[in-house]
Amino acid sequence: MQARLNVFREALTQYRDERYQAFTQTVATTNEGAQFSINMGIMIGAILIGLLAANGYWVATSITRNIKQVSGNLQEIASSEGDPTRRLKTGSQDEIGQLAEHFNTFMDKLQSIIQDLRCGPLSSTLPNLTTQGVRNQKYLSEQ
Repeated sequence: MQARLNVFREALTQYRDERYQAFTQTVATTNEGAQFSINMGIMIGAILIGLLAANGYWVATSITRNIKQVSGNLQEIASSEGDPTRRLKTGSQDEIGQLAEHFNTFMDKLQSIIQDLRCGPLSSTLPNLTTQGVRNQKYLSEQ
């Protein structure tokens, strides 16, 4: 009976050691897989952050470039002694391009109004009004 008990203990110990070794191997394989997944997630995250940063830089640069272009054009128009024929250059279809288009439309209307004033019925009476205004000012200053 003792011999059978020893054989059973030995078989049980061997079974326990095999199961422990299989468990340890499974844990090690799982840890390797988890570490691979973590490393892959970090790498994908870093790539995505890089792509987002590059995209953000590109968007910011294009917006800034368009704003600087419109600002430069407006500065040229402002320094051209009020020339109503000057227009903004529109090269984009974004909001800045729409702003330039609307400004050009406004300038077209303003130029039309100025032209109407130059050629309209008031244009012949304007010199007379100016002369009358000068006379009135002389008269008032003499008194």
